[in-house]
Amino acid sequence: ESQGHENTIFCVSNRKFKSATSTPTDIDALCQGFGTQAICGLEGGCSPSPRGGANLLIPFLITPRKTQLLSDEFIIKWNRVPDVSQYIVKLRGPDGVIWEDEVSDVQIVYPGTPPLIPNVKYSIVIETDTGVSSVDEGISGLAFSILSAEDTEKIEAEKAELIETDLPDELKEYALAYLYNRHQLMVEGISILENLKQRENQNASVYRLLGDFYRKIHLNLHAVDAYTKAVEIAELEVNIEDQVMAKVALADAYISLGNSAQALTTLIEAKGLYNALAQREAEIVEEINRKISDLQE
Repeated sequence: ESQGHENTIFCVSNRKFKSATSTPTDIDALCQGFGTQAICGLEGGCSPSPRGGANLLIPFLITPRKTQLLSDEFIIKWNRVPDVSQYIVKLRGPDGVIWEDEVSDVQIVYPGTPPLIPNVKYSIVIETDTGVSSVDEGISGLAFSILSAEDTEKIEAEKAELIETDLPDELKEYALAYLYNRHQLMVEGISILENLKQRENQNASVYRLLGDFYRKIHLNLHAVDAYTKAVEIAELEVNIEDQVMAKVALADAYISLGNSAQALTTLIEAKGLYNALAQREAEIVEEINRKISDLQE
């Protein structure tokens, strides 16, 4: 944009970064290290989630799951269950099943017929020919809804404003994913981050935000995979701050899965790394210590 005009983007922790006459080239530089990812429990960050997305023997829903959507034509995906040849997919509205189909694959496109009503809660149930159902996951609050035309227009305006900034393309995509996060557009946000994963230059911040998306919709095994990759990248780059952030997030995902032993080990590793830093934030030290103490009780 014109010289002297500032672009304001929100980081994951709800802090802001700005780019003006000079253009930052790194996500962490923009958000100043820890700004890219809130420690769970701080600044309204992530909170413990149910053990969703963990039982590989049921066809748990992957998408759309606990989200809003921009369109009523979308892909439905679920977990593949061993020894299952057919899945029955049911779309439920307030008055019961309004559409269903049977497939052998683990995804299907909802064609938009019957059309879905904006701001109405819908849910999807997957049943196998062996009598197992996605409902067996036991997680509530996974319904989705379609945004109204008015809300969609507002989001598109925000998106257009973001695209007009002088940020590099990769940072625009990252910021767009976070914009979708703020509007509960989980499918769109995850799609952007999954595409960013394919880039030659891998970035730990992308994987951490992707893990946050998955935790938010209670796909905890997916979150563990994303956070683990974030740790690996941070270790290769010898980036201690990124390692700490990724390990703390990973520990929370382990807690959600009921794996307290692995969570404790990961938090102790994070504490050791963080204590080695010359500059430390007291609230982060306290938060890590609290989590360790809770697991040791």
